[in-house]
Amino acid sequence: MKVLLVAGLVLLAVPAVAASGPSFDAPWYDAEYKSCDQDTTPEIVACVSAKAKAWQARLDTALKAMLASQRPAQQDRLKAAQKAWIGYRDANCTYYANGEGTIARIEAAECQRVLTQQRARELEQALQP
Repeated sequence: MKVLLVAGLVLLAVPAVAASGPSFDAPWYDAEYKSCDQDTTPEIVACVSAKAKAWQARLDTALKAMLASQRPAQQDRLKAAQKAWIGYRDANCTYYANGEGTIARIEAAECQRVLTQQRARELEQALQP
């Protein structure tokens, strides 16, 4: 019974701890996505992809600044983490790209936008003193 009580208290504490840390959540299909209200799938994909490209530029800027501020060993770790993150993002978004119908192209573009936005915000926040 004590084990269950302790486990229950730990589970109750987890959301409180998670809520106190930094948040990089970027919801899918938010206002930024909705600004891409176009008539055709190719137009929507092009608009969302352009927004993902802008987030990629921010991510690249933040990554460059972080690398410049780190000692060599940490630079290597950050490079490895970034490489692993790119692998995750690309594999995850490929999953959506291989879905059914033309909506899959929109989902894949939105996946790229959102995940890149999240990573850019994470790195930008890490640069803050």
